[in-house]
Amino acid sequence: MFLFVTLTLFAACHTTPTRVKEALSRAEMLMDESPDSSLVLLDSINPADLHGDADNALYALLMTQSRVKLNMEQTDDSLISVAVDYFSPKKDLNAVKSLFYRGTMYVSAGKFEAALIDYLEARDISRGIDNEFWRALAMRGLGDTYCHTHDYRLALDYYKKSYAGFTRAGKDLYANYGLHDLGRAWFSIDDHDSCIAVLGPAEEYARQHGKESLRQDAVRLKGMALLRLHRYAEAAECFQDIERSGEMKAKDFSDYLEDYGVAMVRLGNLEKARELEERLKSVDPEKIWLSYEILRKEGKHAEAVAFYDKEIAQNNETLHEAFTSVVPRIIENFVSLKAEAARERQLEERRITLCVFLIAFFIFILLLVLYRQKRRNMQADMERNLAVARSLRTDLSLKENIISSLTDRVAEESGQVNELREILDRHNVTAALKSRERVRELLSSRFNMIDIMCDRYFQSENTAKGKRGIYESVMSVIQSLGEDSGLLLRIEEIVNAAENNLVARLRSEVKDLTPGEVRLFLFLYVGFSSRSISSLLGISINAVYNRKSSLKKKIQASDVDFRQQVVSIIDSQPLCDGPISSYDIYGDFFNPKKTPKSGR
Repeated sequence: MFLFVTLTLFAACHTTPTRVKEALSRAEMLMDESPDSSLVLLDSINPADLHGDADNALYALLMTQSRVKLNMEQTDDSLISVAVDYFSPKKDLNAVKSLFYRGTMYVSAGKFEAALIDYLEARDISRGIDNEFWRALAMRGLGDTYCHTHDYRLALDYYKKSYAGFTRAGKDLYANYGLHDLGRAWFSIDDHDSCIAVLGPAEEYARQHGKESLRQDAVRLKGMALLRLHRYAEAAECFQDIERSGEMKAKDFSDYLEDYGVAMVRLGNLEKARELEERLKSVDPEKIWLSYEILRKEGKHAEAVAFYDKEIAQNNETLHEAFTSVVPRIIENFVSLKAEAARERQLEERRITLCVFLIAFFIFILLLVLYRQKRRNMQADMERNLAVARSLRTDLSLKENIISSLTDRVAEESGQVNELREILDRHNVTAALKSRERVRELLSSRFNMIDIMCDRYFQSENTAKGKRGIYESVMSVIQSLGEDSGLLLRIEEIVNAAENNLVARLRSEVKDLTPGEVRLFLFLYVGFSSRSISSLLGISINAVYNRKSSLKKKIQASDVDFRQQVVSIIDSQPLCDGPISSYDIYGDFFNPKKTPKSGR
C-alpha cells in the first residue's frame, strides 16, 4: 500500500488533466477500505490543477468524505458546498453523498436545522435512484440529529428504518452500528429492557468479528441499562469486563468510570468505588455524581446534599445552554425560511402571470392563423365543389345513357331467363318420368310373371281351388316386391340420382324419419296408387292414407329447405300407367271372395 501511494504521489507531482482524473479515481476507489491513503492522494493534488466544475466538485466531495471517515474536525462547509451545488441538480449518487456529508458537518457544528434539510434531501434522492444503503445512511443521520436535539422518540423511529435498510442492503457492519443506535435511543427514553435486548446481538457480532471498540460500547451501554434496572451485580460484571479488556476510548471513559463506581457503591464495595472516584476526578473533575453516591452511602448526608445540589445546578446549566443555543437559531432559521418562502411565492406568482400572458398571446396568434387558414380552405373547397359539380353533371348524362342501354339488356336477358326456366321445368319433368320409367323396368319382370300366372289360370280349370292357388301366388309376388331390400335400394339410388340426393337428405336431416316412411315415400315417388301401396305393404288402404298424412305432417314440421318438394311429391296424383296398373286391372280377380269371369 505504501509503495502504491508513493508511486501515485510521484505521478501527481507531474500533474496533467489526465493524471488529476486518475488520482481522483484512485482516491475514490480507496475511500471505503483506506480513507487515510485516499486523503494522502487528495492532498497531493494542487486545487489549481483541477479542470472544470466536475473535477472541482468530485475533489471537494472526496476530501470532505475522507476527513469525516478519519474523524477530523471540520467547521467550514464551503468546500463540501461546492460538491452539493454541482451534484444536487443531477439527483445521482454523488448528490446523495454530498448532501449526507454536509449534513454530518452541520451536526458537528450544531447546525441541526440545516443538517435535517440536507439529510431529508439525501433520503429523497436515494429513494429515487433506488439505493437502499445510502437511504439508510440518511435515515441514520436524521436519527443522530434528533438525538442531539433530545427528540429521542423521533430519533428511535429513524434508527429503526436505518437498521432495516442496512439489513436489506446486506451491510452487516452497518446493521451492527444500527443496533448500537437503537440501544442508545431505547436507553434515552428509559426503555432499558429493549436496550439490553438489542445490545446482546451487537456484542456477539463485535466479538465474532474482532471489533473490540464496538464490543466495549455495547457492554458499557448494557451495563448502564442494567444499573438503571437496579441489577447492580450484572452491571458490575459488564464494567469489569471492560476493565479487563483495557482502557476504552476517551470520550466515554468518564461516563464508564462514574457508572462503574455507582455500581460498586450499590454493591457495598466502597473501596473500589473510592478508587474509581480518584480516577474519575483526574479525568473529569466536573463529574460529581459518584462522590454524591459515596457520601450518601457513608451517611455523610450534609456533604452529599451539597454535591447533589451542585449536580442539579450543572444539569440545569447544561439544559439552559442547549435551549438557549438551539431555540434562537430555530427562530432565526424560521424567520429566514419564512422570508425565503415569501420571496419564492412572489417569484412564482410573477412566473405564473407571465406564463398566463404568454399562453394567452400564443392562443390568440394560433386562433388568428387557424381562422385565416380556414378561410383559405373554405375558398379552396368551394372551387373544388364547383369543379366536382360540373364533372358530376357530365357524368350524370353519361350514366343516363348507360342506364337506358342496360335496361334494354335486362329486358332481353329476362326473356332469356324465362326461356331457360321453361326448359329447366321440362327437363325436371322428363327426369322424373325417366326415373319412374327406370323403376317400371325394374318391376316389369315381376308383373309379367303375374300376367303369365293369370293366363295359365284361364287356360286351366276355372275352379275355386285353382283360383285360390293363383291368388296366393300372385299376392306372394306382390308382397315380396314390397319387402325386397335390394330392389328398394336400387329405387332409392335412382331417386337420389334424379332428385339431387333427395332420399339421402331426408334420412340425414329429418331425424325421426322411420325406414317404413322412407319406403312409403319411394312408392309415392314412382307413382303407386294408394290401393297399390296397400297391397305392396300388406295393409289396408285407410292405413296407407293415415301413413301418408303422418309423413306429410312430419315433413312440414321440419325445417329442411326442400320440404315443399317432398310435400308436392306426397300430394301428387299417381300416374295412370304406373308399374302396378296390371294389378289394378285384375283387382276383382285377386279378390278371393269373387269368381273371375272366363277370358281375359
